[in-house]
Amino acid sequence: MSTSLYAISNITLSKKVNVEFLNAKIQELKALNWKFINSLFINENGEETSIQNNEDWHYEVINEDGFLEVDFTGSFCFTITLMPNIAFVSTIYKYRMLYELNEHQDILENFRVNLYNLITIFGGTEVIFLADNATNKLNNYLELMAWENVPYNDIKNKMINEFGQPIIDYSLLDYSKLSYSNINEFVLDDLSNVLPITLFKVGTEGGAISIYKSKKENTNSFYYFFKVNEGIYESDSGGIGLPRIEYEEFDTFTSAYKKCKEKYNYLLQLYPVYVDREIHEFIKTELEKESLSSSSLDNWERKLKN
Repeated sequence: MSTSLYAISNITLSKKVNVEFLNAKIQELKALNWKFINSLFINENGEETSIQNNEDWHYEVINEDGFLEVDFTGSFCFTITLMPNIAFVSTIYKYRMLYELNEHQDILENFRVNLYNLITIFGGTEVIFLADNATNKLNNYLELMAWENVPYNDIKNKMINEFGQPIIDYSLLDYSKLSYSNINEFVLDDLSNVLPITLFKVGTEGGAISIYKSKKENTNSFYYFFKVNEGIYESDSGGIGLPRIEYEEFDTFTSAYKKCKEKYNYLLQLYPVYVDREIHEFIKTELEKESLSSSSLDNWERKLKN
């Protein structure tokens, strides 16, 4: 029996929720610009076929169990349900994925960035991962507590009492020791080291680099001049409502680097998959030699502009 991966978060649903609030959240969700997922089915010839879904974000308000519940759903990897005391995220993944991500750091970080961007829209700051389908202990916390609107902190404290302190480092998860019939640990991610890089929409138009600056944060001292792989953060002409900032309007990369060297090193370590491989290797090598100079950075800047 397969076991689906869920996440619960410290999000609460205001009693004053209204249509304006719900519509505003839908617009924020759409601004994530996530790709639609594909569905697999067996056709009349017994062949496995893939079809792309195109159901965009929408909400449904439910009031059947004595409390208000709002589902935000669409054809995406994650959907989220808000209740007065808690929220839970449904995913297309299996619980075992948490234990397999050590070998796929790029997938892990993309997974965490997407989860971060989803829960912060609603004010969440951390998640605990749970599973369904009679997974020993974890399904009880999901089905008998989270789905019944038990407060997030109550569930968290109860899990600590049962399992001890949560696993917060994915590298400590050992797939060979995972037994659904004998779960003896739980995973919490406070997402504290996830940088909100999707606030910066980077794309190319006519060979030039365009950067879209978020209204939420002053980015002039940052240096998000990265070519993003696979179009994950591509944007077109600013249709998401973010003002367009031309490359020349930013401080030069050299100036930004001097202001943010520590943060830049941190970003390289955390998100190497999002940085153009050739440029990443150049910077990594120069950092290791501690020989980054204004001239070398200027050369890198010109390379990026071309």
